[in-house]
Amino acid sequence: MQELLHLLEKILSEMVADPGKRISELKMMTEEERRQLVEGWNETKVEYEGGKRVHELFEEQAERTPQAVAVVYEEEEVKL
Repeated sequence: MQELLHLLEKILSEMVADPGKRISELKMMTEEERRQLVEGWNETKVEYEGGKRVHELFEEQAERTPQAVAVVYEEEEVKL
């Protein structure tokens, strides 16, 4: 909640300082927050064993757990 209040305060102070500024031009986060969001939290690269492709990993998992649900769409389940 504190973060939201801080953001609102920041936006309002920018709007008061420059009333002609468009909302799309307002900085919603600091450079450090932007870097954390774009670079830090987005650092999700993962190495998979033996350079296998996604479909190969899927096939291996299906072989290990043949009765597990493979796909769910709305109310339907597909098992392999």
